[in-house]
Amino acid sequence: MVRLGRALVLAAACLPLASALGIKGPKVLVQGGKDEQFSAKDASKPLFDTLEIGPADTFKLTFGVTGGPALQASAWYTGSEQVPVVQSLSVKSEGKKATLTIRGSEPPVHGENELTILLSNGVEEKPISWKVGKIILASASKKEINSLLSFEPLPEIAHTFQREAKIVMFPFAIAGVAAVLAPWALLLGLIGNLSSSLSKRTPPPSVYVFLACLVGLEALIIGYWVSWKLYQFLPPFLILSGITAYVCAVAMRQSRAQRIQTGGK
Repeated sequence: MVRLGRALVLAAACLPLASALGIKGPKVLVQGGKDEQFSAKDASKPLFDTLEIGPADTFKLTFGVTGGPALQASAWYTGSEQVPVVQSLSVKSEGKKATLTIRGSEPPVHGENELTILLSNGVEEKPISWKVGKIILASASKKEINSLLSFEPLPEIAHTFQREAKIVMFPFAIAGVAAVLAPWALLLGLIGNLSSSLSKRTPPPSVYVFLACLVGLEALIIGYWVSWKLYQFLPPFLILSGITAYVCAVAMRQSRAQRIQTGGK
């Protein structure tokens, strides 16, 4: 019974020791303006005395957790004001690994501060504490921050606009207008030559409608020549052309009927 009691007492004394948290394999890597690296087997002493982190540097601390999962991990920065600034650590692998990252361009504190890591498993009342060392975080100027955050200049965006329309030379423009008006000049010339031999009679109304349709077609052609685009010109031109063809057939039938009634051929 005495031996059993001693064994139970010894086992009870060993349980807190087995569940006590610990830090193993701490490692610090500084990259950016300067590359530095510190490592140790455990957290029995600080990793460095004093470390300066510039605006272009990135400080990264990683370590493993022994004795159980760490439910809470935080970094304490203690400066001249003696009011600590607390920053949470990233805990991964089910509480077996923790990471602290400090960017010099966006430091959590400024000036010289004592960096301390606190770990807790949520069971022990007092968390374990490890002094990593002193860090000096310089306040970056606005110009330095802008240079760090700026991106490489991109090539200038070139917009492709519609090319300017070519201006037709005046002689070619006059020639185009003459070609458009030539049928009318020919028609007027024929009417003048044949007017003496034609009998004076009033044409049917459909003839006037046909002539109006011809004027409309000529107006559309002139509009297209001056400023319209092809997609603006084609729909009304095709519609008016169909109407003009129908009105022409009607006018010819009515004119023939009128000639027969008056004794003509």
